Amino acid sequence: MHPPSRVLLFKRLRRLGFLAAFAWILAPTIAGADYVRYFKVSGGWAVTCWWDRVTNRENCSLESPPPSAGPERSGSVMRIMQTKPDAFDITIEIRGIADPGSPVRLEIDGKPLSPAGLDPAYRARWQGAQAKSIIGLLQSAQQAMLIWRDRNGAENKEKIILNGFPEALADFQSNLRRRGVLQEP
Repeated sequence: MHPPSRVLLFKRLRRLGFLAAFAWILAPTIAGADYVRYFKVSGGWAVTCWWDRVTNRENCSLESPPPSAGPERSGSVMRIMQTKPDAFDITIEIRGIADPGSPVRLEIDGKPLSPAGLDPAYRARWQGAQAKSIIGLLQSAQQAMLIWRDRNGAENKEKIILNGFPEALADFQSNLRRRGVLQEP
């Protein structure tokens, strides 16, 4: 029979072996987590780029107002994505009570644009030519307004922050090109 210290040492080494095997199995899962690779705020807009472990690709978004860690971010959130030179996707998440049966409208410099319906998560979406047109208008706009109705039929208006939009858009598209998301011909 082995002395007690050798038995204790063997049991400890065996436990460490199990722990090492467990860590080796989990390592790819932990290392493959999504994470932010770039974040910059320009005025009222933020460019965020991240690596997505599911697709094994990078992507970026342009968002207003910028994300914050606190509860002060209570307004609606406008998010712009782009996958091809002319393939824009604008999503606005309404942060407030909205009537899902009523359309959401955008008004830029007093000009009403095409309305969008709300999905179950209170998001309105503009894509393709509509989204490209909205982005073009936002670059030189003086004022932009988000308009929706609540469940009682009352109209709600919320200003869209335009401060820093042209700079943030240029940074967003530069990051998309640099990360290989946008393949220009």
